[in-house]
Amino acid sequence: MSSKTVWRPEGVSRILRNEKNCGNVLLQKHTRPDFMSTKVMLNKGHQTQYFIEGHHTGIVSVEDWEAAKSKLQQRHGVKERGETIILCKKEEKTVFFRMFYCGSCGNYLTRKMATSIKKEQKYRFPAWICRANDGRMPGVECHVKRYREEAMEHAFMAMLLKMKQEPDELIEETKSAIEKVAMDGSEIDKMGFLQQEIESLYRRISQIGVDVKENQILDEFSEMILPVAQKIEFLVSEWEKLDNKLQNELLIKRNFKWLIEEVNALEEFDPTIESIEFRKDIFSRIVKRGVVFNDGSITYELNIGVMGVANYALRRQYNYCQCH
Repeated sequence: MSSKTVWRPEGVSRILRNEKNCGNVLLQKHTRPDFMSTKVMLNKGHQTQYFIEGHHTGIVSVEDWEAAKSKLQQRHGVKERGETIILCKKEEKTVFFRMFYCGSCGNYLTRKMATSIKKEQKYRFPAWICRANDGRMPGVECHVKRYREEAMEHAFMAMLLKMKQEPDELIEETKSAIEKVAMDGSEIDKMGFLQQEIESLYRRISQIGVDVKENQILDEFSEMILPVAQKIEFLVSEWEKLDNKLQNELLIKRNFKWLIEEVNALEEFDPTIESIEFRKDIFSRIVKRGVVFNDGSITYELNIGVMGVANYALRRQYNYCQCH
């Protein structure tokens, strides 16, 4: 693991709440209406769940795991499954929330109201600053500057304009990204095979349940069902890897088609002397994350398999033209 790995609250919470860490296993936490469906939902009685205690040697004791789960509920207001999970203090959320990271230290940027003076009059404006620079990461030093939210919005719209005016590079890069994630014939065949095997094993579990009930051999149920349940878990995991790859390919294609339509509909403007309204809908759908660097560049990882680069410094040029 890299020393610059960014730990997010939701990721840490998933680790702490995972019963596999204490040696237990709960099978079929999630389910689909059928194996051909792409919709994944919480299993709230749709299918039988199987809890196997002492399935393997845990990395923590059951007592420690229960204590951590209890502490989560007390400190963060974590509610039972199916309800809202609150993992952090309430902050004013925008489409930029937890989307930008510092190019210097790797921590995410947080939103603050900053103060400046213009024509001898104070005014406040939203800005984004690295958490380490803001003193929220004890022991971590970072001296990057703050970034005006308005300027970041302007830089993003300028990047979209460039996509409209010079689409060839974007089209070629996205086509290449789709080719890299596209499934080949052998993977499609494997998905079909796995689906048949999984369905067969589920029928086997149902038959075991019937046999156990008819023959009154409840004590043998766990021993009989465990190897079948383990095989199902393995096969489902393999099927989901392939399905995720397929869904990623389809998502890139949908997002790219939508982005091209939206970008082509943008009005023309000169980013050095004027600006247009920030498109929250495009940002929230297309951007996976952004890294902000001290030189004024913002590198975006986009949900179409490619990277985009925006120039924060454009806003400074625009402000200069407006004031002079």
